[in-house]
Amino acid sequence: MSHRHAKAFPVALTMLCLGLCGGSASADDTVQSIYEAAKKEGKVVYWSSNFTETNKNVARKFAERYPGITVEPFRVDNLQLVQRATTEAAAGVHNVDVIDLPAHYVTQLSSKGLIRSYPWKNVFGTDQGSVHFDGLALETYQIDLPLAYNTTMVKPGDIKSWDDLTDPKWRGKLIADARAQSFYILSLIWGEEKTDAFMRGILANRPTIKVGSSAAVEALAGGQAAMSFGTISPPIIQYKEKGAPIDWMRIGPLPTLIYTVLAMKNAPHPNAALLWTSFLATPEARQALWDSERKGMLSGPAVNPHGAEIAAAGLQLQYESSDAVLAARLIKKYVDLLSGATK
Repeated sequence: MSHRHAKAFPVALTMLCLGLCGGSASADDTVQSIYEAAKKEGKVVYWSSNFTETNKNVARKFAERYPGITVEPFRVDNLQLVQRATTEAAAGVHNVDVIDLPAHYVTQLSSKGLIRSYPWKNVFGTDQGSVHFDGLALETYQIDLPLAYNTTMVKPGDIKSWDDLTDPKWRGKLIADARAQSFYILSLIWGEEKTDAFMRGILANRPTIKVGSSAAVEALAGGQAAMSFGTISPPIIQYKEKGAPIDWMRIGPLPTLIYTVLAMKNAPHPNAALLWTSFLATPEARQALWDSERKGMLSGPAVNPHGAEIAAAGLQLQYESSDAVLAARLIKKYVDLLSGATK
């Protein structure tokens, strides 16, 4: 992996897992034995922020490898997913087998003993580079949050760096995502002092605050704004492919989320959970995810076309932190600042 795409992603959580994670493999575990047990379970329940149709497309690939197991996908927002999984587990209710979340949420669940650790490489041959948090999580895809813009209202030369967004000429022409993920990730490389000043500059330009990338991209396509900050790349790519006047600005560093898939410790269908979790980190699953929703790996040997374009432009990917405490503090800080600006 080149320095440009180097990923500092701490995984030393072994002490956290002792007595909490459980779920080590039996000496007799093989893919075939797990599959036979999974067929008896019949299904796997999957909570994810991906579109349901996307997960169904991936499930069709799963069925080619493991016929006889139904995937039941449910689309749930990341924060709601964490809250729901935690609340249900505290009440002794276990409805979900596998969940999909950005890395900064993982320790919130592992600290409560909700996730199963497993020797994925030993049993399934999973690439060790995809295994994080001492076997608690498998990295499935990465999503960058570039600056999105309306190509009829902004030209590439108008914006040469993130700081250009604070120019008064963009007053009233910018959308900012209320979840503040880009501010949080940029602060990891810039430091909080510079990021705070950058946010003040953006807020001085009276941005429209929206929740969700779909709403932002639709607004850009309709000419309701010139640019959108904090928008994930997949809908930008999809709208551009459909002919909308939208593109992403080639400026860096690019804030990037790492999405992971987790098998729940008390999964009602534990063997099917292992099969589905391991499958989501395979080339077939990642290709199906790219084909359906333009999500995939932005770096490494399985890089998707968007990741290749990022590399060709020489842009640095700034990955999120796996430190849940740090992430929660920074996200709350910047979400509060954004919400305060709208009052």
